[in-house]
Amino acid sequence: MFHNSRYGVPGESLPGDLNGNVPEEGDDWLDFAWSANDSRRFSESPQQWKRFVADAVARTQQAARAAEGVP
Repeated sequence: MFHNSRYGVPGESLPGDLNGNVPEEGDDWLDFAWSANDSRRFSESPQQWKRFVADAVARTQQAARAAEGVP
């Protein structure tokens, strides 16, 4: 987990919890501050969490390139 501010402005669009923490591979959804709806969604379907993390990882890679000025 890391805070979206790590990547400056590009990081503001990263998917994360209520505190701006973005998941990485291996993170557990219970370590984050989610809304009641998100908590229910992740607890009821581990696949939802896996898809959320996969999307976060892909978007983090894009944000990292943007923060470095790489298209």
